[in-house]
Order: sequence, then C-alpha cells, then structure tokens
Amino acid sequence: MKHFSEDAEYINAECESCGRVLKIPRERCTITSEGLDVAPAVLCKCGISSGHISSVTSCYSHQKSTSAFSHNGTKIASHSATPAQKTITEWEHRDFVLEWNHKDAWYNTSHFTDARVRAEVWVNNQAYISSELQKFIDAGWQPIGQVGPSNIELRTYKELNGGKYILFALVSAGIGLLLPFLFYDTFIEPTKFCVHLRRHK
Repeated sequence: MKHFSEDAEYINAECESCGRVLKIPRERCTITSEGLDVAPAVLCKCGISSGHISSVTSCYSHQKSTSAFSHNGTKIASHSATPAQKTITEWEHRDFVLEWNHKDAWYNTSHFTDARVRAEVWVNNQAYISSELQKFIDAGWQPIGQVGPSNIELRTYKELNGGKYILFALVSAGIGLLLPFLFYDTFIEPTKFCVHLRRHK
C-alpha cells in the first residue's frame, strides 16, 4: 500500500492494485525504516492483502498542534507534534499454502500462457483463498508482499493426444517415431497457492 494521508486517529493508504483508499487505525501501525508495518494485515475488497505502507511522507505520531490565546491575542501555550519512537519488533514466520490436485484445473498451452493461467485461476478461486487467508490475518499473521495471482505456482506437463486406432495405425505403418511430435499436447496446471506470513512474537 502507498501512504495517502493521515489524521489524528487514522493512516489512509492506497491499495496498489485497485486504487481504493483504506482507513487504518494508527494503533495497528509500527514505524520501520521502510515505512509502516500494519498488524494485522489489511485485506482490500479487491482481494489483495498487505501488511506494509510504503512512501510514507510522515513517520511521526500525529499530535494536533494546539495554541491557547487570551481574548486579546496573547499566546499562552503551544504544543506541536513530536516524533514517534521507533520500536524493534521480533517476528515469527510461516507459510500459508493451499494445494490443487493433479487435473483439478488444466489449460492447454496452445491457448493459455502462464500469466493468463494465473489470472484465470485467481479469478476462479479468489473468494475461497481470501476467506481462508483471512483466518490467519485474524490470528495476527500478516502477508509479506502483495497477495494475488503471482502467488500461484504452476506445473507444465505433456499428455498424449489421439485415439487408440490412430495410434495403432501409425505404429503399424512404421512411423511410430513421429508420435512424440504429432500427438502430444502441453498443459499447465496450478499446484499450490503460497504466501509467506509473519506476526509479532
């Protein structure tokens, strides 16, 4: 997520996938050298989860500046914002993994690229993946990096294409050596969805 704006109670961050601005309570944010860590991570309505806010323009606790004046304009007191103290955080790590069985879903490479397969699988499984991942987020875990189609791992395999009678006819004709080139199709299938998680110890 990207830092968008902030006020006394919330950090407003922009989802880098859909552009939606998310309102995050300040007590969930921890200052780091690279911006802000958010725990638990935020799950956008587009399905992308993130536990980090980058491009932070202000890494200071927001304390509203106040000034008291007498009725004639004489300044009595003034309080300005003070820097927030950085904290050192220890993390525990684990992987969130969902797996597909062989041929649960498969795509012919003559019509699909790896990128298209990942996009297709994500659209078809996003709701389920998000609901399962949310259980871990509710337990304090936060994904490292973006969550989406890029987390889907693929496998490529070849499979014989053609009927038995055609196969036997070609073998009997003495051109069986051409079979690997003539009758094999290449397929892509998803094997697992994996994202690395962390949470405060």
